[in-house]
Order: sequence, then C-alpha cells, then structure tokens
Amino acid sequence: MLYEEINVAVDSGKGFTKFLVKDTVTKDYKTSAFPTRIERVANLGYDLTANSYQVEYNGESYLVGEMLNNLVNTDLTKKTQEHLLCIFLSVVNAIKLSNCKKVGIYRINLALNTPLTIFKNKKLKEEYEEFIRQGGETIHFVVNDEHFLFKIQNLYLLQEGIGSLLLRPDLKSRNSVQIDIGTLNVSVNSFSSLIPHLDSTFSNSYGINTLFSTLRERLAMDYGVTVHYKDLEQIINDRILVVEGKKMLDSTVIIEETIENHAKQIIASVKAQVSLNNTEISFIGGGSILLCEELKKLLPNATFEPDSQFCSLKSFYRIMEAKLHAQRL
Repeated sequence: MLYEEINVAVDSGKGFTKFLVKDTVTKDYKTSAFPTRIERVANLGYDLTANSYQVEYNGESYLVGEMLNNLVNTDLTKKTQEHLLCIFLSVVNAIKLSNCKKVGIYRINLALNTPLTIFKNKKLKEEYEEFIRQGGETIHFVVNDEHFLFKIQNLYLLQEGIGSLLLRPDLKSRNSVQIDIGTLNVSVNSFSSLIPHLDSTFSNSYGINTLFSTLRERLAMDYGVTVHYKDLEQIINDRILVVEGKKMLDSTVIIEETIENHAKQIIASVKAQVSLNNTEISFIGGGSILLCEELKKLLPNATFEPDSQFCSLKSFYRIMEAKLHAQRL
C-alpha cells in the first residue's frame, strides 16, 4: 500500500471552515473556505452548486456548504459531528489542492484550531484529540462520490485566534494582543515576546452573529419587516435597508448606530480584561473586515491584518512544521 504524507492546517469556525495546505510542486500556500453548514440527506436528486459537497461517512450521507441556508449553530462546543465532518472535508479538499500524487492511504499531519475552553483544560483537550483522531483508525471519507482513505498521523491542537503572531518579526520582542472577531465569539489572545498570557486569554459572545441578531430585531421593530439572516451582511455593507426595491433612507442612521455600539462593546470587553498599553493590537477574523471602519475610529493605531481570515492558519502551519522538525531530529 502506497502512502503520501501531507501537512494540513484547519480552522473550523461556526460560520466558515477554512484550511491551508502547501502545493507539493510550487511550495506555495493554498487556502480555501466553505460555510460550516451541514444537513443529513438521502437520495440527493439535484446538482451541486459551487462550494457545496455531498459527503458520506460511517454509512450516512450529508450535504455541506453554500446550498444550505440553515442558521449558525450556536452550540458553544466544537466537539460535534458537524465540525468533525467539516474538518474531514477540509482534509480531503486540501489533498486535492496540494497536487500530491494519488495513493492508497494519505498520512495527515493536522494542525487544528482549538477553542480556549478546551485548550486550557487538559482533560477536555485529551477527549477532543481522541474525538478528532477517531481512535487512530484509517478514515474512509467520500466527497462527491470520490473515495478517500486517510489517517491522522500527528494532531496538533493549537490555540485559536493567534493570528499573525509568527508571521511578524516585530512581535518577537513586544507585547501583543490578537483580537479575533468570529461568527459566534470574539477570542482575545495576549502575548509577551510570543509567550502567551493565559490569564489574559479569553473569549466572549460578541461575535458577528450577535450584531446580526440585534440589527435584525431593530429593523423589524422600526420598519415592520422580516429581515433574513442571509441578507444582514449585505445590509451592513450597503449601510441601508432596501425593502422590495425601495430604499429606507433613514435606516442608514440605525444601521451605523447599531454597528458602532457593537464595536464599542467589543473594545470595552477587551479593555476590561487586557492592558492595551505598550502593546501591539491586531484585529483578525472575518468580523474585523465587517467592522473595520468602526474599530479604526475606536483604536486608530491598531493593525488590521490584510489576510485576516487565513493568517492564523499560516501561524498554525509554521508551528506544525517546527514540531514535526523537532520530532525527526
């Protein structure tokens, strides 16, 4: 049986699952993402659209990705079938993106984002590792009728939201705070010369989903319309509500006020637990893109990472490479 070893970094969030792999030919990073939406299906009869997948695992069939409009799973744990399947789908998609040769079984070195509640607790961390490794067995996973066999050879559970920590040489001798604004949570990580301060590392519920819920309720109350969750990101980007083609001009004030208040809540929650004095402040995550304008007004000297959605994965990958190198010495 032929084997091929591949390094994969995965960040499975409540909104999107992202992954990174190196091209085996060019050695360039390759990244991709798909919505963390999943639904059990049977006898799927319609064609799949872009960034949607039919997967099979343990005798069950599921639809994953863009075709689903179900709401974000607000369950705080990530030890779920939903996340497991999205992680495995990321591994398979990474194999396909990597230009590696086709073999019988792929040996996967996996760097995986780990919620702070699990990362800080040894028992929960061990349980989560066992859950992801699936007992160390060879995993048979089917994606769009294509069969893959892989085994998780090494698993590195890494602190989520570390952002560009290992990508910026200027942070090696400085205090830094990485603020990761995700779909459900905001994760805050504090470091001194790359060493984490676990007492100043925390997460809260001020993710983008909270903003969406607040804005949805406000618009429904003021305009008597039902606003769908899938429309809210567009409404925020447009800074105006359009109802059946008619622009609600006074809605701009309401929308901007709601966004500004949410940004203020995030900053207040950070300042309550972390010192921002003599500290390099970096915003990462998809939520930081959406709130960039408001956050810049509140913290004008903060850095907004240009690759905010994938910078943590690049740091994960570097950590994994260093650990693998150390193992082989």
